[in-house]
Amino acid sequence: MGFIKDFIQRYKNKRQIKKNLKKNGFNRKRFEKDMKDWQNRNLDIEEILSRDFSENVIIDAYEYFMRKCNWNPELINCTCVKDFLLCVLFVGEVGNGGISQFLSNNSDDLTIETIEALKRIDKEYAEVLISAMQIFPKGAVPRDCETRNKIMDAFDDDTGKKLDELDNCLIGRDLSQKLYDFIHTHEMDFLKN
Repeated sequence: MGFIKDFIQRYKNKRQIKKNLKKNGFNRKRFEKDMKDWQNRNLDIEEILSRDFSENVIIDAYEYFMRKCNWNPELINCTCVKDFLLCVLFVGEVGNGGISQFLSNNSDDLTIETIEALKRIDKEYAEVLISAMQIFPKGAVPRDCETRNKIMDAFDDDTGKKLDELDNCLIGRDLSQKLYDFIHTHEMDFLKN
């Protein structure tokens, strides 16, 4: 009987959400069109690099280069561009769910490369990731995502607390300005690729 009550409550909640969205002027078709337009927007690296600092410069530069490498940063030959992409991936994962999110995701297949990239852009971020690596047996994060997740599933509460402490080291820190400065320090490399 509990299942039926839960189902009815979820259905009522869903109807109420739709009603509230409609009442506030939300148009699903317009939203979907706007999202599609945004995802397919034209990106010009020269134009992006000519902008003053904002997070949109980082977002657009990231998307520009990820499109070029078919969303696989390993295909990038330029060290500066690859460093930039790896750092943005790291910050994105950490922002979504902390160090454990980064470690459990496929983007962590490049942990060593990410550490090296972070060292060139922000050493404190690199130190946090190095500390997280030390939690793994022999201080090595397996490249294989499945193996890595099995190890992480077996972490005890103390290990979880250590990861939380590492997350706390990054709270309030923003890498955006350093990424922006890095792009402009290596602007010719970014324009050539």
